[in-house]
Amino acid sequence: MKIKIVVATPIALLMLLPIGCQKDEDEPEAPPNWVAQVTSGLSWSGYFGNRTVSGFGSQQVDLPDEEVVCVTVQKQTDSNGALTLQIKAINRGWNRDPVTTTAPYGVVTDCNQ
Repeated sequence: MKIKIVVATPIALLMLLPIGCQKDEDEPEAPPNWVAQVTSGLSWSGYFGNRTVSGFGSQQVDLPDEEVVCVTVQKQTDSNGALTLQIKAINRGWNRDPVTTTAPYGVVTDCNQ
């Protein structure tokens, strides 16, 4: 009795790789996880979609899961130091352009769309 040994070639094995790597077309993509990054060395206060947040210095604030969310932040001092706002979708790697003010009691506003 002869035993046949079958050896798969590397090319045949490579052809099988895509079988387990295909994305299910019916699988919904996770929504963006939006955050607002405030960068400053000053006191500030702002409206972040559905809530008010006050802070000092730099802070990341989670935004509500809504299609469009706008953020407005104001410096709480007459200093001409910088206050920068940048909205990001951290699970997608999307970053909106930063918005900066150096005006006394300056205000910055941006939306995620």
